[in-house]
Amino acid sequence: MKIKKIISIILVAALCFTMAPLKANAKEETEKEFKEIRTIEDLYAINNDTSGNYRLMNDIDMTEETAKGGSWDTGHGWTPLNDFSGEFDGNGYRIKGMNIYGNPGNNVGLFNRIWGGKVYNLGMADVKIGDLDENKMYCIGTVAGRVSGSVSQCYSSGNIVYPNGDVGGIAGYIINCTVSKCYNASKIDNSANADSRDVCVGGIVGGNGIDCYVEQCFNAGKISGSGINAGSDSSDRVKYCYYLAGSATDEDKYATKLTEAQMSMSGVFTGFDFENTWEIDPNSTYKYPQLKGNRHQRVEGISIESLPNKLDYAQGEDINTDGGSIKITYEGGYDTTVLLTKDMLSGYNMSIVGTQTVKVNYGGKTAE
Repeated sequence: MKIKKIISIILVAALCFTMAPLKANAKEETEKEFKEIRTIEDLYAINNDTSGNYRLMNDIDMTEETAKGGSWDTGHGWTPLNDFSGEFDGNGYRIKGMNIYGNPGNNVGLFNRIWGGKVYNLGMADVKIGDLDENKMYCIGTVAGRVSGSVSQCYSSGNIVYPNGDVGGIAGYIINCTVSKCYNASKIDNSANADSRDVCVGGIVGGNGIDCYVEQCFNAGKISGSGINAGSDSSDRVKYCYYLAGSATDEDKYATKLTEAQMSMSGVFTGFDFENTWEIDPNSTYKYPQLKGNRHQRVEGISIESLPNKLDYAQGEDINTDGGSIKITYEGGYDTTVLLTKDMLSGYNMSIVGTQTVKVNYGGKTAE
């Protein structure tokens, strides 16, 4: 008499609120010491050692502090950090609500200049830059006004109103620089300064000098300028870049224009790595690509709403998710229930006999 060996699958709705951000180079980072940044005070203290290595350990909301009259307002909101030649790991977190106005200096952004340094894996959310001195020329970007170095896996959202100069969603002006795997969702316009002069505006980068490259980037923000890089004069400098049709007032001959429907389809983003770097979450209210380790709309938690119909299996039999569903809770109070699919599962081996605990993964959150 044959005895059928049975594998039982157990799904327990226990939430795990840990997130594993993408690391740029694990071996290199273990050999470096990173100072931890947790507060605005820590952030501003970078000025004491602008060649050091820093890692953001949580979101920093400076909305109230850098608004007019706020505790960090010295007459122009946030004071951009001095020339930075070190390494800044955003660690998948955000700096939110940075407000800059008045006359903060010619280079405007979180950093005034990145000079030989690199910044990566950072979200610049709900930025507000405007009411600047109309008689000044500026380089404006949410990450930095000017960059000679590298910026990667960063995004921006918010509103920028500029008078004159080079303006980009990520960087205002770049030279000897690579900006990669970044996107802009900020609105950039000069409607209040229609007679502005000498402007160079792009969704990612405004102006550029020699040896500058913008790669694997896209723009979805409404801008008065070019889709990606207004200063680019060569197709070799703009690779695998895209912008939303109607988002830019000027055509960008080196980037690909996409419709809103196309922007929500991973297959049209040639050159984008949707296995390791990018993702499109069809259940999110944000339908465009976002960075896996630095999401535009975060998942706050998941829970199992219903178990699959089949939980007992013969050895070697493939798992079946029919009947299973999970509830996804996003930041901002939005939640939805979706069907459980095999690509959400990990940790099971159908060749092993016995009870197994299977992990359900979605948006960096896990239920077991």
